[in-house]
Amino acid sequence: MKTFLAKLLCRAFPLVVVFLAACGGGGGGAAPFTPLFAYVANNYSNNVSAYTLNATSGALTPVAGSPFAAGAQPNSVTVDPSGKFAYVANAGGNNVSAYTLNATSGALTPVVGSPFAAGGGPDSVAVGKPK
Repeated sequence: MKTFLAKLLCRAFPLVVVFLAACGGGGGGAAPFTPLFAYVANNYSNNVSAYTLNATSGALTPVAGSPFAAGAQPNSVTVDPSGKFAYVANAGGNNVSAYTLNATSGALTPVVGSPFAAGGGPDSVAVGKPK
């Protein structure tokens, strides 16, 4: 299922798509992958589209309030490992937009002080979990 949805979204949206996944199940085994939201950096309209994702059909439904404002020429979106924050590299603004992510609705709310300065033409953001 994960591969099918990733391929579907990559073909449907030429820009970067990020999944926020919820894990279900119990016991000692690996939890199944259940995607909840998809985010798309819209380079020409300076915003981020957010969608709920139907894990059965792959259909996308816009999140209320979407698209969400970003900086100039956003190139990529990433969600931190906790699923609480999203970051957008804004190539035209030389900065990074930061958002809190509503885990129930998928809505994005700008973090106080956002956007944050970056080097010239940032292309992507990577967020890691410390060891």
